[in-house]
Amino acid sequence: MLVRSKIAWRMFGVTEVLLPALLLTGVPGISRYSDETPLAYHHVLFKGHHVIFANGTETESLFGGEQALNAVGAAARTEIFAIFPEMRRMASQTAGARPFVYGPEGRKLVRRHLANDVPLVSPKDKDSCQSVA
Repeated sequence: MLVRSKIAWRMFGVTEVLLPALLLTGVPGISRYSDETPLAYHHVLFKGHHVIFANGTETESLFGGEQALNAVGAAARTEIFAIFPEMRRMASQTAGARPFVYGPEGRKLVRRHLANDVPLVSPKDKDSCQSVA
């Protein structure tokens, strides 16, 4: 999920970072899906990694990195490589649309947002944050 803030800038030197949704479960209004109804995930894949809007929230398209491709399973990987054969050789070289933040650093970022009552996604304007390419 995309986080855009001055806190991200102070911690990582960029205003926009991507972190796993699981790290956001401590934020009011965000929780793990616990319904017994089956849940379906739909991934959107482009030739590159992009920040996209899904249900009104900035998130990421499917990342074409080696670890992510291994996580989708053999059948999906075969289909992806049939559509995008160049990804087979590029998987280990693919750059993310924004820097990835995981584990302790991601949890610290979320804690700082909560402690300072700062939204996870600040407006994108020159006064709130520096923009990133």
